Amino acid sequence: MTCAGCRALISGNDNDKNLAWKIEEAFPNCACQAYSVGEGSPGLVEDTEILYRLVVSPVDLDLRTGTILSTVFEKAYQNGLSVFRECATDEHIEALVTDLLTVKQGAQPRTVLALFRIECAAIRTLSEQPTGRLFCVYDETVPRKRDAALPRVPTHASVFQRVPAPGTEYRKSAMQAVNHRLYVLLKDARIAVEDFRTGLLTRLNQRSLAGEFQIVV
Repeated sequence: MTCAGCRALISGNDNDKNLAWKIEEAFPNCACQAYSVGEGSPGLVEDTEILYRLVVSPVDLDLRTGTILSTVFEKAYQNGLSVFRECATDEHIEALVTDLLTVKQGAQPRTVLALFRIECAAIRTLSEQPTGRLFCVYDETVPRKRDAALPRVPTHASVFQRVPAPGTEYRKSAMQAVNHRLYVLLKDARIAVEDFRTGLLTRLNQRSLAGEFQIVV
């Protein structure tokens, strides 16, 4: 196992919905947490760091009540749950959010609907026997979607769930049960979108509603 091996597998494969299993198969028990795997990252994600998760998709919320749905964090057992680190600058956050809110010209505008704040250690210490720890957090940086020529966003990170091998009996229900542990942890860690960084996300929402993030495809 090498840092290069971890980086090659984790970075750049964010569209592979079997990535969580591939990481577990190649580097089990969160072994890659010992290495910085993100290109241009400020380094390993420390247990004491605060992480944030954005929700922009209406399908993740009960729009009548504003309640977060239990399926909202399932990407953790697929291709990784995207979060950003508290050390992110406003410019890093704007880059991430701009990409998330970008839509085709004429499409319904997107907005940031919810925000969750959690200490990394709270995620990493979720465990059960005989599996041990259930989730890993890596400093996976991401390219810009609107312009791949721009520098990668360095303060992004990803949460990956440790998953059983394909063919394991009751695999899907087991993954969902573990993922529910993450949901229970995070659903009460919701903070007001408008209060974050003196209204940064509110201003980005306003720009999105004004059509600024529509592009011609």
